[in-house]
Amino acid sequence: MATQVETKDTRALGQPFFAFWKLLAILCAVALAGVLLTHPRNAPREIPVSPTASSSESEASPPDVAVAMKMSRAFSKVFKTVDPCVVSVIGESTFSSSTSRRGQKITEQGRRSLGSGIVIREDGVILTNNHVVEGSKNLTVVLSDGRRLRATLLGNDPYTDVAALRVSAHGLQVAKLGDSDNVEVGEWVLSIGNPFNLSHTLTIGVVGGKGRSNLDVAEYEDFIQTDAAINPGNSGGALINLHGEVVGMNTAMGSQEGEYRGVGFAIPINMARRIAEDLISRGRVVRGDAGLSFQDMDEALMRAFKMEVSAGALVSDVERGGPADRAGVRPYDVISSFEGKEVTSRAWLTNRIATARPGQEAEIGVVRNGEAFSLRLIIGQAPDQVTAKPPSSDVDSFGLDVEDLSPDVARSMGYEGEHGVLVTDVEPGSAAADAGFQWGDLIVEVNQRALRSQMDYKRILERAQEGDLIVFRIRRGEARVVLAAQMP
Repeated sequence: MATQVETKDTRALGQPFFAFWKLLAILCAVALAGVLLTHPRNAPREIPVSPTASSSESEASPPDVAVAMKMSRAFSKVFKTVDPCVVSVIGESTFSSSTSRRGQKITEQGRRSLGSGIVIREDGVILTNNHVVEGSKNLTVVLSDGRRLRATLLGNDPYTDVAALRVSAHGLQVAKLGDSDNVEVGEWVLSIGNPFNLSHTLTIGVVGGKGRSNLDVAEYEDFIQTDAAINPGNSGGALINLHGEVVGMNTAMGSQEGEYRGVGFAIPINMARRIAEDLISRGRVVRGDAGLSFQDMDEALMRAFKMEVSAGALVSDVERGGPADRAGVRPYDVISSFEGKEVTSRAWLTNRIATARPGQEAEIGVVRNGEAFSLRLIIGQAPDQVTAKPPSSDVDSFGLDVEDLSPDVARSMGYEGEHGVLVTDVEPGSAAADAGFQWGDLIVEVNQRALRSQMDYKRILERAQEGDLIVFRIRRGEARVVLAAQMP
């Protein structure tokens, strides 16, 4: 109560004081209004505008627009330089579709297939994909000036999906071929080709990855990945850097539906050029061979071999008397480099050996039991390749069912002269399945100990403790593979 009374008295005493200041403010406002009404106003200033100046010129161009305009002019310049070197390739065949390993069509209209090509010699030699021309009886090339010329097939290589054609023409503008080893992830690239019969189409993107493999497009895969649109009809066209150099040959889309889905793949031009040289001079490809089998290192193998990084390829077999054997390479070696370059994957090393010339000397880096050293390898010539066939049963705790290798089974599966135990069943979801075992594998060693019978196999596994890493060396068809798995 006391507080309320005090407040009322204070308000009552302050009222005359506030009234005085309110009156004074009103008088000042009236005086100011009178001054403003009697004082002459200045006319608003007009800013003269040049009759020739446009609104776009009066506004300064932001720096980012200037950069974008410069980039677009660069794209246009590259396109104008390379476009005359890109052609359409039309194949007419007795087949209803072309057959890439992916099962892709390139654009079929009845018995016609459509793709692209790159002029690599002024006397009419053209580079394209094997799947563009495969099975075609008649080949036609449409040049950038509209001329339609009959083409002959100089040679084709389904293992890399490369083919070389020739047309009767001279003085053709030739594409400048770059060095695909120098391509960097993130750099701009342009794609020129003939998608959906839309000739000389330009698309733009960046390099999204290098050394892409396991796409089931070809036997030897080392693709450049890009988001520059690659559609049916682009196959055989040029992937170009900003210097106007061809760094790849467009080959595949990352889609089974036959339409672009944001990812495309190109054969590195270094590989395509090497294959084309053989096709032009010999009509076939001569590949290098080292006489050894090798594989990628997974996490389990890295731990088993005490490797800190997954780079390198693990040697699973060495052909007796072959180039690698003569160089001193042994099973369980890790090949860490080839000609001074780090081995990033099994596919990378496979391609480097295959594209090397027979007789060429190559330096390889090897890690054996933790010790690193170099060996000199003389590249041999690759033989032809082969594959194998099937027999099934009762699985152990590891998830495998095995049996002794009988002479009849060895003969039927191409394992004659071998020793070991045959995998007749692999339980889905088991430790063996996770390790990568397959029906028909022949286990020849466990923890680097040779197997002669099923009893040897069981004896070694019985000694293993739960959680131990077991290293298996197996034969799968003509290949030898090393697998590592944890004992359940």
